[in-house]
Parts: sequence; structure tokens; C-alpha cells
Amino acid sequence: DTRMLDGAENAEDDDDDVELDLPKRSVLVTNADGELGEAIAMQLIVAKVPVVCVVENTAQGEGRFGPYATFASTKTSPGARLNGVRSVVVSEDVSEDFLRACARRGVKHVVLVSATKNSSAGLAAMFSASKGDKVRRDRTREALARSCGVATTVVRASAIRASRGGARDIMFEQGDTMASDASITMEDLAEVCTRALTKPPPAGQTLAFETRNGGVRSSGAGACDWASLFAQLDIA
Repeated sequence: DTRMLDGAENAEDDDDDVELDLPKRSVLVTNADGELGEAIAMQLIVAKVPVVCVVENTAQGEGRFGPYATFASTKTSPGARLNGVRSVVVSEDVSEDFLRACARRGVKHVVLVSATKNSSAGLAAMFSASKGDKVRRDRTREALARSCGVATTVVRASAIRASRGGARDIMFEQGDTMASDASITMEDLAEVCTRALTKPPPAGQTLAFETRNGGVRSSGAGACDWASLFAQLDIA
């Protein structure tokens, strides 16, 4: 049966609601009941990775993901949500308390979606960028993530499109060189986040990059060369 990590409402972030320390094998996805969080969780489930989905309503989460995930309520403390978690993908607003809990609970890697904008009216805007920045970057969120001391990957996504993924190449860039009209599909962004989990920077360091879709893949093109994409990146 699907395990639940629900605890007392408004539990204090002192880990008192952690009854048993589990082996650190899972990936926790924040806001798994949101569009991007759900897409990331589904990518991990398909890859047979143990997933902890943070949701507001665990019953609805079970209806969405079935027995293939573990669920943590947003009402539990950050420390309790991270029980048995090795890596975290942050797809929503992030708090200092949560990031402190990541360090305290021994999380090895945090993947942070910095900030995005949408190129489809059917998708709600996710985050607001810092003044003067392009929308794909939020300096406040990035600074919080860097301050936790955990190995951190920052994904600066271009505008999100609702169309299916896999039809176009995926591109990585650094140095804020991406065109303002660049975009990426929700599915492709979710895969970038899951692939980033396999390439963590050294402990205490940060890898930051921008991602977008490139040209249309030819019918005979093979799978995306993820090793080459990550090999070209420099760790800050």
C-alpha cells in the first residue's frame, strides 16, 4: 500500500514528528499537485525511482499517482517530509526553514527550478523574477538554495509551452545568453530536472544553467545525449 507521511497539523520544524529515520533513497518533489511538480514526479515514477510527492491532500495525491509514490502532506514539518529523502526537486516557492531542514536531515542534492514564464495563456505564471532580470531567473530563490550548504543544481528555464515534449532538441547554456523568446515544453523541462539528479555538483557547490528547446529532431535522431549536455557545463 502507498505509505503516508502525514503528521500533526502545523508540526514544529524540530523533527519531533519523525518517528523512525528511513534509509535515504527517495527523491522528494515539492508541489507535486502542481503542473510542473506532477510532470517531474511522473518522469521519476516511469524511471522506477522511489518518489515522495509533497501534496496538500494525500488522498487526492493517491488518486493521481496511485501506489507508485509516497506522499508527504504540506501540513507536516519540513524535517518529517524529508525522512528517507536523498535528493529534492523544488518546483515551487522555497522557504529558508525547508532548506535548513535539507541540510539538517542529510539531503545530498537539491535541484531548484529558478523562475519561469509561460508562452501559453492556459498555464498560470509560476514565479516572479527579480527586478531587472529575465523571468527565468529569481536571484532570491537561488541565494536561499546556495546558502543551505547542500550540493545544488539551479535550472533556469525559458518560457514553458504546453505542447508535448521530445519533438525538439534540448539545449543548455550558461552566462545568461539565452534569447528572450526561447521556450521549452513542460515535459522536456521535467526531464531536464530529473536528469539533473544524476549529475550533482560536489557537496556545497552549485551548478547553474539555462535550458530551452532547439530545432526539431529529425525522424532518425537518437535519444538526447545527456552526458554531453552536462559535460559542457561549468560549476560556479
